[in-house]
Amino acid sequence: MTIGHFILIKLNNGHLGVRMSQALLKARDLDEKAERRRTILRAANALLDIRRQTLPPASAIAAEAGLAKGTLYLYFQTKEEIYLALLGEWFGLLLDVLRPAVESDAPTVENLVRRYTRFCAKNPRFMFLASMSASILEQNISEDMAHAFKKSLVDNVGAMTQTLAAKTSADETQLRKGFIHMFSLSTGLWQHCHPPQVVERAYTRGDAQLIEMDFEQDLYTALLGLFGSMLS
Repeated sequence: MTIGHFILIKLNNGHLGVRMSQALLKARDLDEKAERRRTILRAANALLDIRRQTLPPASAIAAEAGLAKGTLYLYFQTKEEIYLALLGEWFGLLLDVLRPAVESDAPTVENLVRRYTRFCAKNPRFMFLASMSASILEQNISEDMAHAFKKSLVDNVGAMTQTLAAKTSADETQLRKGFIHMFSLSTGLWQHCHPPQVVERAYTRGDAQLIEMDFEQDLYTALLGLFGSMLS
């Protein structure tokens, strides 16, 4: 007899027992796998040190997560896949921040740009990973991982630009290009404002001084110019 997700069975001693159905066992297994994946990503995020400009190794992530190193590779094929998945989580948080500005009855470029630049400035781990996404993270991942990551971005950004185009006179294709430029501008400016320590020390010499910039304010000004003509 089946009661919900439980099955009544007759034990050897003649008493009745209860066994979970296969559907419930599968659901529990999926929940456990999802939670373990989140544990791995939380550990990777906790270990990021943007000052060192390096990615902690898989062994350190496993130790931080309380897992065997081999367990990590049941969920991700490479260390870079772990950090790309973490970047995907950060993008999800960013989109949540941008969505109210996009879905507003009267979207403004100032609100959209301010939300974006403030998120970037307040979340250096996001910017650190974003700045190395093409040069490092995406160089050692599976094709399936690359497809899933890019499709998620394309779908989410596409939904936003479609909404913006419907609420304004902006061209949807130009808005999509604008979001790509926005990301490129922010990662480039981040790298300028946060050089490796050896480069930072070189800049302290009198004949090689860095042109100082305010990351949040200069990014805000640049993006206002980029999106101003589109949403005006």
